[in-house]
Amino acid sequence: MAAPTILRSLLAASAALLALAPVALAGPTAHGAAPDAAAMIVGGAPVSDGSWPSIVALVPAGGSAELSTFCGGTLIAPAVVLTAAHCVIDASGATKPAASLEAVIGADDLTAPADRIAVTGIRVHPGYRVEGDAPDAALLLLSRPAPAP
Repeated sequence: MAAPTILRSLLAASAALLALAPVALAGPTAHGAAPDAAAMIVGGAPVSDGSWPSIVALVPAGGSAELSTFCGGTLIAPAVVLTAAHCVIDASGATKPAASLEAVIGADDLTAPADRIAVTGIRVHPGYRVEGDAPDAALLLLSRPAPAP
């Protein structure tokens, strides 16, 4: 890998870590409630209900959307979500079992009831590698079509 490519990768990784640091450091409060999102978002603005119907929160099957969302994605077809491959790879480098995941579709408030759909299949980009400069993409196949466009 050429030095400029490595430098770009390191800069991108550093920027991502800096962006996520406030969220990671805030963590849940002592009584288990989620941190105040408004205090952690810089330059954001509230959205009206339904503004982002194709947005997806990935949660462990049966987990609280408010407290256990670990990644996001985008609905790219009625029953297909595009997400990052690193979201569906476990610590050993294996793909997580599809049945262990659910997609929360179109929720702009994770404390409110939302459409949850089971994941039935995971397709990780064949070029993805845990370490390295590779396509970080995966498709999640849903058990039923989402009502969102």
